[in-house]
Amino acid sequence: MRITKITGVALSAVIALGMAGTPAQSIVPIADTAITAGAEETITEKDLELTVIAEDTDGNKKKVGSSKFRDKYYDDQVYISTEDLSRVILELSLPDISGDYHVKFDGDFFVSMENEDGTSGAKNWWQPTDDGRYVHLTDEEPVYTMIYEHDPSWNVVKYGFSLYDIVGFEVLSYTPSAKVDISKSKIKTENKTYTGKALKPAVTVKLDGKTLVKDKDYTVSYKNNKNCGKATVIVTGKGNYTGKKTGNFIIKPAKAAAKKLTSPKTKTVKFTWKKSKGGVTGYKVQISTNKKFKKKVTKTYTIKNASTTSKTIKKLKNGKIYYARVCAYKKVGKTIYKGKWSKLKSVKCK
Repeated sequence: MRITKITGVALSAVIALGMAGTPAQSIVPIADTAITAGAEETITEKDLELTVIAEDTDGNKKKVGSSKFRDKYYDDQVYISTEDLSRVILELSLPDISGDYHVKFDGDFFVSMENEDGTSGAKNWWQPTDDGRYVHLTDEEPVYTMIYEHDPSWNVVKYGFSLYDIVGFEVLSYTPSAKVDISKSKIKTENKTYTGKALKPAVTVKLDGKTLVKDKDYTVSYKNNKNCGKATVIVTGKGNYTGKKTGNFIIKPAKAAAKKLTSPKTKTVKFTWKKSKGGVTGYKVQISTNKKFKKKVTKTYTIKNASTTSKTIKKLKNGKIYYARVCAYKKVGKTIYKGKWSKLKSVKCK
């Protein structure tokens, strides 16, 4: 199988990457020179990330995924289809490191291939060479870019890219940025509906007009996020940010389930429903002679016991058709949050 060449740009110099038939050996041992900035932040080879960007034949670019260095080349591969593919842009960086730094290292990039007939192609390792075999990343040029040109005449239908081996990793200098307190940020999230599972709505975090990036600037955790009521979201600063910020969202009751509406005796109806889960406070029951529950002919009853699953209504008009529906509610402080109304039930009153 023919293999296209990969070219790269680092420190404004165009370089070519050669192919080795077998994985390269660690020529230079990993340097034990990672500079520690306090007890919680260091730069090591495990901070490296390979971002894979696909460029189609019209010049449109799309991020496909990213690969972290995880000791084995099979870990964390990013796969990409060759349909309408022109080339693949591989960007190597230290996305979680903020501040002024200068590091150098050597390494391999793993490329797997799948043919049209479903067979796997040869695995190839490409080794960068740049002024003494080393790639350089600095605060001024934090991204090392490689270009993988795809030849459409090949039988390849899918590629897989990942970091394989990092050797000779050395931190020449590192001055971390001053930490910013995330407790002054604003958190935005959305209310959810009870499902029986822990709910984790997306969170938007803004600080001084800037939208922060999850897993780079902060991490998210949740508390009391399964049952109905007020749940808590906790944002913890990461990277250039420190401190915590908490916010809340409401878990509303799920849609209630009506069972039946009967008329056990004259001028009386009995409405039953299933008990709602998730720690609801109670129920709202509506009885009406109008299936659209117009206000003038509808009565609403509040059931304050969550274990109650029936309501008997007397002194109705015999011969009339009545409609009933129910919804569960949760009271948080002085506010009542209602779930969706059940399907209606109907009966002709005796």
